[in-house]
Amino acid sequence: MQQYTINQIRSELEQKRGEKFTDDGFKLLLAGFRLKAQRDRLYSRMAVYKAVQRGWMSAQMAHFFKKYAGC
Repeated sequence: MQQYTINQIRSELEQKRGEKFTDDGFKLLLAGFRLKAQRDRLYSRMAVYKAVQRGWMSAQMAHFFKKYAGC
């Protein structure tokens, strides 16, 4: 299974945006994704929370997160 670290995803999003996220701003983005993933029945909020806690997401989850973040 291919996986991406949270830091890799954050760096990629920052490069595409052209500016850095604050820590609080990135946490807020992740919190919004947890709610959207649950609402759209992609993942449970706990699944996203655990992915962030372990420091990586699966390729599929990372794809949905990047799409949510607008990249």
